[in-house]
Amino acid sequence: MACAAVAGLLLAVALAGRVGLDRDRVWTLGVVAILAGLVASKFAVVAANWRGLVVAPAGFFALASLRTPLAFWFGLVAAAVAGLIYALRVRLLLWRTVDVLAPALALACGIASIACLAAGCGYGLPTGSRWGLVFTSRFAARTTGVPLGVPLYPVQLFAGAASLLICAALLGLLARRHRDGEVTAAWLFLWGIAQYFLEFYRGDAGRGSFFHGFATGTQLVAAGMVMAGGVVWCLAGWLQQEVE
Repeated sequence: MACAAVAGLLLAVALAGRVGLDRDRVWTLGVVAILAGLVASKFAVVAANWRGLVVAPAGFFALASLRTPLAFWFGLVAAAVAGLIYALRVRLLLWRTVDVLAPALALACGIASIACLAAGCGYGLPTGSRWGLVFTSRFAARTTGVPLGVPLYPVQLFAGAASLLICAALLGLLARRHRDGEVTAAWLFLWGIAQYFLEFYRGDAGRGSFFHGFATGTQLVAAGMVMAGGVVWCLAGWLQQEVE
């Protein structure tokens, strides 16, 4: 995960120079966002496991082995809020800054998905297909709940490939003439679609079920991202017309 964060941050800094943003400020923004995300995700883990930690305080020294589906979203929201506050404080161009962060985040998600495959987290549903993966690590089963000895969809590979393809598409859009905010809109739209359909192959528990099993919590968030992408795309066009 650390490699994913560093790779994404380095890409964001490299792209910042190409679009006229201060590289040092973008670097600091990334560090602030990463630290805020880490703290928030750990807080979510503690909040979800507080009963066990009260009974066995030694568990505080093993937080890495404790997980909760809310940790990712807590971390993502905290990182976004902290990054927004810093960007406004140092007067970075907001949409242009997010535009360079979007492909960086896609790259980081792609690398993190491969790390999830190695750790066994975010595993897929059982499958009878030839490309099913079988986990045998008892440590992985104990820490992530992945079933052992059962062929599972390699959904982490699907997610990694989707994220890297999205990253390539965003880099292509960023290299062309575009309006500030369009790369962000494209990321919201593409990542939302990818997450929505990948959810059909995920088997890990705790993602929530809504509308009598019609959708999971992740799918609702993904649908919201797609709609937000459309709104941001329209706003980018409206703001460009106002400037002209």
